[in-house]
Amino acid sequence: IYRNFLNREGQDLNSQGEKTGLVIPADPETVDDWKDFRKMVALKLRQGLWRDQKTNPTIENYLKSRGLPEF
Repeated sequence: IYRNFLNREGQDLNSQGEKTGLVIPADPETVDDWKDFRKMVALKLRQGLWRDQKTNPTIENYLKSRGLPEF
C-alpha cells in the first residue's frame, strides 16, 4: 500500500535478522497525498465495521462499547 509514496525500499540485516526499511519523502505534495490516503483507508475501515456488525457479534459489541474508531 505504500508503493505510491516510497522513495526507496531496502533490506538490512541487524542482530535480530532481516529488517525492511521504507523511506517516504516529506515534501508537501507527498504529505498531502499521504493524509488523503490515510483518510480514505480509515473511511473504508469504518464502512466495513458498520456493514459487518450486522453479521458479526464481536464487531457489534465493539461498536456498542467504544463507537467508531477515530483516525
